[in-house]
Amino acid sequence: SGSSWTGGGSYFRMAFRSSGNVFTVDSNAQLITSATYVNMGGNSGSFTSQSNSLIVTNGGRFVIAGAATPAIGSFSSNNTLVVTGTNSQFTMAGSYNLVVGDAGDNNILRVANGGVFSNSSVTGVIITHTTDGNAANNSVVVTNGGKMYTKDVVYVGYVGVAIVIQSNKMVVTGPDSLFNCGVGLRV
Repeated sequence: SGSSWTGGGSYFRMAFRSSGNVFTVDSNAQLITSATYVNMGGNSGSFTSQSNSLIVTNGGRFVIAGAATPAIGSFSSNNTLVVTGTNSQFTMAGSYNLVVGDAGDNNILRVANGGVFSNSSVTGVIITHTTDGNAANNSVVVTNGGKMYTKDVVYVGYVGVAIVIQSNKMVVTGPDSLFNCGVGLRV
């Protein structure tokens, strides 16, 4: 069996205000957090955060157990969450919507090769949500046997008060890939 880490608090930030970082949950390890804010590649002020990766692979598990609103690429660009490999899981047990590209560009959630993304709470996934800024070319890709389960609506291009929201996408492709959405897909 692999290693385990459990923690709470207000914040769980990966690569906040920094660039080029890789955070990996691998080889049957698990990370469980009940933090209120869970962010990967976030920005604030004049700091730049880009090209960061969170990789869950080889049976690793990343679990968000608390009431968080996790974000990939909040006010930042080119950040990636990858869930890949048999028995690899990214689970949102008590969270709100996962936001991919909150006022950021070119951010990706990729579920592949038997990896599983699940949101068992009452909310779904928002691909691009912004209340102040642009958001373009963000995507969720489920491919080659990846599985994605959500209980609520998946939004592609959810608008607050944005200047430009364009070219955001949801792609499901390859053998045995599955996208199971409880309520619907809104584009």
